[in-house]
Amino acid sequence: MDDQLMSEIVLTVLPEDKWKEIRKLEFSRFSNLIKELESLFIKEAKKDIRGIEDLTESAAEVSQVYRFVESKSSDMRDLS
Repeated sequence: MDDQLMSEIVLTVLPEDKWKEIRKLEFSRFSNLIKELESLFIKEAKKDIRGIEDLTESAAEVSQVYRFVESKSSDMRDLS
């Protein structure tokens, strides 16, 4: 917990106040750190999953618009 390199690495993802809070604990510092990092990971993973769902939905909408335009173009060619 007192290792400078470890602190620098942890602070790239964990807010400084949370890191100080964990370091002040008398027991279970490492397990609390792991729980915090897991929590951050899950939060970010949920954002990514929502992003993928949004992207999939957008791709489906683009595909639907493309099919509609293609259908209209085909209808116009048939009328010519």
